[in-house]
Amino acid sequence: MPEKCYLFVDRYVVPGETDEICIAQIMEAAEQLGLSGKVDVRLKPRKSPYMQSFAVEEDHPLVKILQEEFHSVTGKDLPCAYDASVCDSNILAVSLGIPVVTFGPSGGNMHGDNEYGNAWQVKNCGEVYRRTVARLLSGEV
Repeated sequence: MPEKCYLFVDRYVVPGETDEICIAQIMEAAEQLGLSGKVDVRLKPRKSPYMQSFAVEEDHPLVKILQEEFHSVTGKDLPCAYDASVCDSNILAVSLGIPVVTFGPSGGNMHGDNEYGNAWQVKNCGEVYRRTVARLLSGEV
């Protein structure tokens, strides 16, 4: 059996969680496995700060208008869900207090070689964006 084992864990946080909470959860799991005192948990060093998680309430006007316009364009309901990613929206929402939702067309190879969006979804998304922005700028909210 090897003397040491290195394990990399990519742990997303949800609103209300902190680095300290996540580390404590991992340490508690290690203790339950009988590894108390044998585990060292630390954040991977970064040049930029770690992004904090955020959530927009499902009844927020931005969410409701987007869902209404999505239904108007597609005839389908747009569910709310967490987006397990980190991007500029974290800065806008957490640091600047600007409500942000993530919405776009489906496709394949997201953020990789030969990334694509389904043409009909790109067209529908464009129309949803147009209608949503028009309503937001109309003073309705």
